[in-house]
Amino acid sequence: ILALIALTIALARPAVTVSGYGAKRVVIVLDTSASMKATDLSPSRFAHAQREALGLVSRLGEGAEVMVIEAGVQPKVLAPFTRDRNEVVGAVRGAHARDLPNRLGDGIRTARALVGPDARAEIHVFTDGAHPEAVKGQGDDVRVRWTAVGQRGRNVAITNLAVRRNYFGAFDSQAFLSVVNFSGETQSLSFTLHLDNDLIAEKSLT
Repeated sequence: ILALIALTIALARPAVTVSGYGAKRVVIVLDTSASMKATDLSPSRFAHAQREALGLVSRLGEGAEVMVIEAGVQPKVLAPFTRDRNEVVGAVRGAHARDLPNRLGDGIRTARALVGPDARAEIHVFTDGAHPEAVKGQGDDVRVRWTAVGQRGRNVAITNLAVRRNYFGAFDSQAFLSVVNFSGETQSLSFTLHLDNDLIAEKSLT
């Protein structure tokens, strides 16, 4: 009788699924906006964010599923949920900060949508915090974890650049640009514009 019961159980192939700590889902959101190229951290804020993200990956259990999202002008999934650490590390190392506006909030909303209602999921955001509006609507989600990079709030950037051809006058072309100070204090700096190796313009800005 015991042998028959054992055979019946074996044929039924019972299974128990246990979700351990290592089986959780983790999303890495990288801020790739222009301010992440600042060099107050060597060699840049973005390089420091990459190191922090890779450190997180190295501490995860082997069964953890990891996704990497680039929060650029449009959110981009660099690596879908995977347990392949080489794919995750390659995605983090292959990301780059770009001379583009910040859409960090969209990146976080994308991460939240992809993890769904999973209460055990973690969304780790690596950013310099230069765009506080990205935090709006995210603070009520305890799954969102913030890792700040950058040592100071000084942030001056070229936000627009256009080159137009001249049909009259002594010059073939004109360059128009906008420089914006995103910090809360007045900034004074020297501005230079080069075309290849030739100095085109130089002036002091405040």
